[in-house]
Amino acid sequence: MEAVTDTEGFDLEQSLDTCANLLKDPAHHMLVARDRDAVVGFINFSARRTLTHSGPSGLIDELVVS
Repeated sequence: MEAVTDTEGFDLEQSLDTCANLLKDPAHHMLVARDRDAVVGFINFSARRTLTHSGPSGLIDELVVS
């Protein structure tokens, strides 16, 4: 399995703050996929209305799968 190893410019504290703020927004969602105790996937998305869809539409910002 390959992993991203280049973390230059990644600020963990800023990312945690951003995550906490996003989770306060009721239109924003984050889901984690697990296989027993191991995290195997993650999705960060928001639900919104658009002109071309009568129901809510999702916008995926991040999708990570191992």
